[in-house]
Amino acid sequence: MSRLEENTISADPEVDLPSLTQAKLRSEQIRILCMMGLFAVFVLLGLFRIIVPWKEATSMGWIVFGLSIALVVVEAWMFRAVATSLETGRTLDRRVGAALAVLECSYPIVAVFVLMLFNPAERFTLLVSPAYAFLLILVAVSVLRVDWWATALTGVFAAVGYAALVAWALLAGDSSQASPHPPAMYVNLVVMLGLATAAAVFVARQVEGYVSAAVREMETRRQRDRLKHDLEIASQIQQRLLPRSLPDLAGYQIAAVSRPADETGGDYYDWQEISRQRAVFSLGDVTGHGIGPALVTAACRAYVRSTLGNEPVPTAVLRRVNSLLYADLTEGRFVTLALVDLNAETHEVLLLSAGHGPTLHVRGSDGTIKEIDSQGLPLGLYEDGMLEEPVQFRLEPGDLVVLCSDGFFEPANAAGEEFGLSRLTELIRTNRHESSERLLVVMEDTVRRFLGTAPQPDDMTALVIKRNG
Repeated sequence: MSRLEENTISADPEVDLPSLTQAKLRSEQIRILCMMGLFAVFVLLGLFRIIVPWKEATSMGWIVFGLSIALVVVEAWMFRAVATSLETGRTLDRRVGAALAVLECSYPIVAVFVLMLFNPAERFTLLVSPAYAFLLILVAVSVLRVDWWATALTGVFAAVGYAALVAWALLAGDSSQASPHPPAMYVNLVVMLGLATAAAVFVARQVEGYVSAAVREMETRRQRDRLKHDLEIASQIQQRLLPRSLPDLAGYQIAAVSRPADETGGDYYDWQEISRQRAVFSLGDVTGHGIGPALVTAACRAYVRSTLGNEPVPTAVLRRVNSLLYADLTEGRFVTLALVDLNAETHEVLLLSAGHGPTLHVRGSDGTIKEIDSQGLPLGLYEDGMLEEPVQFRLEPGDLVVLCSDGFFEPANAAGEEFGLSRLTELIRTNRHESSERLLVVMEDTVRRFLGTAPQPDDMTALVIKRNG
C-alpha cells in the first residue's frame, strides 16, 4: 500500500454505525456498569443476611442474593452485547433494551412480592422499604440510555408494578392486619413515581438533544479535519507535479514560482525538453482556485505533456489540448494557457497564448516592454479553439520574457485599490538587470507588501526567461 493510500483509507471499525448511535451505546455501557455495581452491592447484602440472619431474615437474604446474581449475569451479557454492536457496526435491537428495562424494574417488585407472600403481616412495611427507593434509582439511571422512550418505559413499568403491590397489600390479607399508614400515603408514593418518571423523561429528551448537537458538532469537526487533511495531501501532490528543476540552457537564466491562494490552486507551470537546445514552457490558469481547479490543472498538464511528446508544434498542441478539455470541462469552466517555444541556439521564440496574457517581452538594452496579447480564446470554451498563428520574436542579450497569472496584477489591497499591470511592468523595467530568480522575489514581495493585511485573493504563478547580457 502506498503512503497516499495509508493517509486516506480509514480502518475505523465503527464507521458503519451513525455517530449518534455510537454515543447512545457508549452511554448505555456506562448505565449498565452502574447497574452492575448496584446489583453487586445487593449480592453482598444478601450474603450478609444469609450469614448473619436476624428476625427470620434468612429467606429474604436468599431471595436478594439469588435475584442479584441473576441480574449481574444478565447485565454482564448485555454489556458484552453493546460492546459487540460497537465493534461490528450492527445496531442493537431496541426490544432487547426494553426487555432489560422491564427485567430491572421487576427485580424490586418481584422481591417485595415474594417477601409479602412469606411475611404477609409485614406487607405494608415492605411497601416503604428501600425497594421503593431502588425504583426511583432505576428511573433516574435510565436517563443514561439517552432515549426518552426507554426512560418512559422504565418509569411506567416501575409505577404500574408498585401500584400493583399497593393494591395487593390493601386488598389481600386478613382485615385485622390493617395498614399502619393512611392508604392515601401509598397512593402518593405511586404518584411520586409517576412524577419522577415525567421529570426523567423531560431530562432524557433534553439530554438526547444535547448529545445530538454534540455529535453533530463532532462530526462537523471530524469532516473539517478530514477535508483539511485531504487538501494537504492534494497540495503536496500538486506541488510535486511542478518541475523540480528548470532546464539548463546555455546563455539563459530561467526561474519560476507558484503560490496557490488556498491549499490547492488552479495555476501551474511546466517545461518539456524538445532537444538539447530547445524547450517548450507552459503556464496555465484555470478559473477559480481550490480542489476543483487543481484537478483540471493536473489534467491540463498531462494533456500538454503527452501532446508535446508527439507533436512539438505550439498550434497543434493547443488545438489538441482544447479538444480534450472541451470534452472534460463543465460549462463555465475554462483554462488560459500560454506556450513559449525557446530555441537557445538561435534565440528565437515562438509564443502562442490561448486567452492568457499579456506576455511581456522586455528589452534589456532600453527597458522597452512589449505587451503581447493572446492569440486565441481560452481552452475548453468552444470545440474549435480559433487560434491564430504564434507570435515569433528574437531575444537579444539582456532581454526577458515574463509570463504570469493575473494573481500578480489583479489583486487589490484593503482599500480596494488594484495592483495593476502598469505597476507590474514598471517594477519589471526597474529590476530588469536582476537575475531571473531575484526578479521573481522582488515581484512577489512587492505584491505582498501592497496587499498588506488583505489575504492573497488568487493564485500567483510566474515564469521568467532571461538571456544573459
